[in-house]
Amino acid sequence: MPCGTLAEVEFVLKGLMYPATKQNVIQQAKKNKADQPTLEILENITEKRFYSHKDVVEAISETSQLAKK
Repeated sequence: MPCGTLAEVEFVLKGLMYPATKQNVIQQAKKNKADQPTLEILENITEKRFYSHKDVVEAISETSQLAKK
């Protein structure tokens, strides 16, 4: 399931403690058996500190918009 909506992010990041780094996000997604497309999306997000699932969704959105340019 490709990542992108708040519900999808909540699923693959279940159990993640915030604040979290990009590496924390990727590790938790792997632990929750995120598929390869989702992991690739998460690997392309901005390196920063995330304080909620919403922050991760926003980073995914920003990354996908940059890719479209």
